[in-house]
Amino acid sequence: MIHKITVFVFALSLFFAVPTEAQIKVQSHNDYEQQLPLWNALRYRADFIEADVFAIKGKLLVAHAAEELARAPTLAELYLRPIEKLLKGKDTAQVFRQYGRFSLFIDIKENSAVALPMLYRLMEKYPAILKAGIQIVISGDRGHISEWKNAPPYIQFDGRPTEQYDSATLQRVAMISDSYLNHRGRDAAGNSNIVNFVRHADELGKPARLWATLDDPEIWKALVSLGIKILNTDKIEELRKAFPYE
Repeated sequence: MIHKITVFVFALSLFFAVPTEAQIKVQSHNDYEQQLPLWNALRYRADFIEADVFAIKGKLLVAHAAEELARAPTLAELYLRPIEKLLKGKDTAQVFRQYGRFSLFIDIKENSAVALPMLYRLMEKYPAILKAGIQIVISGDRGHISEWKNAPPYIQFDGRPTEQYDSATLQRVAMISDSYLNHRGRDAAGNSNIVNFVRHADELGKPARLWATLDDPEIWKALVSLGIKILNTDKIEELRKAFPYE
């Protein structure tokens, strides 16, 4: 468990302009562990709904660790089928007005060489999702960067601050993400490492996201003040109280 972000970082954040509410996006971290997976995220208008997946015996199973796989649901039954049912035969604009426009954030735990082609084949069975333009963001084991530009058009990837992208590949990057633990403190010039991280993401034209942060209103506000545009949370209801959807 990480320690709470220091009071110094929070105080430092007050010197930076706070983005508008419309700029802040919310990721339902490990959404499958919520009491109501998918529906809780939709109720509170998550922009990104995260599921960890393993490719096992021809199926994509949703689980955080290998020991959970014996009773793990499939990605299709937990997310794809309900979303397809939600969209099928309905006015897509009306659905998005009710729930907000959302993306699925798929964290591949291992063996992307098997999991990614499996995911692409699976998505072909859900035309309403593809027709609605719902994006799928790949994280975790993301495959070779050189192959990202060849992925289906509905696929984007979770970028990293240490990676280099050509212009075509950068178009397939949804965000720049990293662990908060890599950006604590300040650099040799006295600048906040979080601010440096955000500046790099801004230069790429991508929103910045940190994981391994604590779910606390003061932390969320500090991160937003420092320029973080995607908040990762296990407590989406509480976060929406701090940052209501408009």
